[in-house]
Amino acid sequence: MFGATGDLFSRKLLPSLVRLHADGGLGDLRVVGTGRHAPEDLDAWICELRDAATEAVPEDARGSVDAVVDRITFVVSSAEDGDDLAREVTEAERELDGADRLLYLSVPPTALEDLLGMIQRTGLSDRARIVVEKPYGLDAESGRSLDAALHAVVDEDRVYRIDHFLGSAAIDDLAAQTSDGVQQVQVDVPETLGLEGRAGFYESTGCLRDMVVTHLAQLVGVVAADDRDGEAWRDARAEVFAAMMPLTDEETVRGQYVGYRNEDDVDDGSTVETYAATIFRLRTGPWRDVPFVVRTGKNLAVGRTVVTLQHEDGSELAIDVDAAEEGLALDPYARLLADVAAGDPSRFVRGDHAAELWRVVASVLDDDRPPAPYEPGSWGPAEADELPGPGGWSLSRG
Repeated sequence: MFGATGDLFSRKLLPSLVRLHADGGLGDLRVVGTGRHAPEDLDAWICELRDAATEAVPEDARGSVDAVVDRITFVVSSAEDGDDLAREVTEAERELDGADRLLYLSVPPTALEDLLGMIQRTGLSDRARIVVEKPYGLDAESGRSLDAALHAVVDEDRVYRIDHFLGSAAIDDLAAQTSDGVQQVQVDVPETLGLEGRAGFYESTGCLRDMVVTHLAQLVGVVAADDRDGEAWRDARAEVFAAMMPLTDEETVRGQYVGYRNEDDVDDGSTVETYAATIFRLRTGPWRDVPFVVRTGKNLAVGRTVVTLQHEDGSELAIDVDAAEEGLALDPYARLLADVAAGDPSRFVRGDHAAELWRVVASVLDDDRPPAPYEPGSWGPAEADELPGPGGWSLSRG
């Protein structure tokens, strides 16, 4: 687990491993955390992980917390030196006798290429499946460079570009929709959370790169794809992304919440957007006349993920992606980790998907207009209110 001391591991991945263990979806395992710097107090870090996992998982899964946390170790590594890490992994596999090897790269896009070089030099890539966290680069050029670096280490069939929205329990419901009678689709992903200690990351990415080119675009792909079967589903999503028109400045609103520039590690004059709303349009296919209006942002009024199909007769179908998870044993990350273990890539982003989506968003990434300010706890900048048309945003009305 590269980036094991980061928020993603403690808040999402570790609880998902615990859920998988409780559900019987894991055999014996070892988790080798790694990064450039070890936790200041390793025992205290393990205790923090144990507490975080216990709090995050349902009560009936808490019996598996110790079974997973007690198998976590940490080894310092860097792009320059991964020998100790390789030895630790080899020893763990010797104890497990024939385990699969999964490398989870939760590191910034700018660090990935050098890290991949170390992974190859040390033999860590041998027989490994590699999970890559979004964003997959920072633009089209860096995305192509990252893909070249990945393919120099492993073949595409061992690359799993993860987007946890694709692990949602609502995916089948979203994929079952047709364009018949639909006049507009809204993909609404407001967040009440702020930066949660991720200001440094956000300053290098912003909302468009972090959320729109990844999560929101993937939900559009799920709704508009005409197949839901294995690799054919990935082919169908590729067709959707290839049919997308480039986003336009006229239909894109960028915002920044008041107080963002006062956050630690944020530049005093930062123009990074913490909110984005835009419209995806398709050139071809059955959804070509249906605009997909999307928005997301930090520090907004509610935290929900809802896809709403507005019909020509005035009716609406709202699919609450968050509500679909209630009461289920596994969460999106757990389902996706299980898919990686099973070698099933169908719910992951393929290289051509990522390349097409960078093409789609390229025209709005370098917008030199300052982001519109909005108050924390609001619905975002007023400039986005009319983007969906006279009916406005369905979620705001609710």
